[in-house]
Amino acid sequence: MYDTTDESVDRVFSLLVHLLRNVPDNLAKQSIARLFEEQAVLEILLEERTRAPLAPAEVDAATAEHWDRVEAVRNRRAEAYLHAIQHEEF
Repeated sequence: MYDTTDESVDRVFSLLVHLLRNVPDNLAKQSIARLFEEQAVLEILLEERTRAPLAPAEVDAATAEHWDRVEAVRNRRAEAYLHAIQHEEF
């Protein structure tokens, strides 16, 4: 899944880990909560449109089927998350 040989992606994730280790606990918790809140909203919207919750097997199958897009979106969201953390006041 995560490709450590992609230097630009590895740099973003390394910076995220560094920041999360070094920011005050309350900011790290708020940042992580924001990720889960966004995921929850996306799941709720999908359920509303499909009228059924997603089974873990369906998520795994969709991840495999659309991996290139998943990876690209993940990397964009990671960069946006990094920038959001960097702009928070400590």
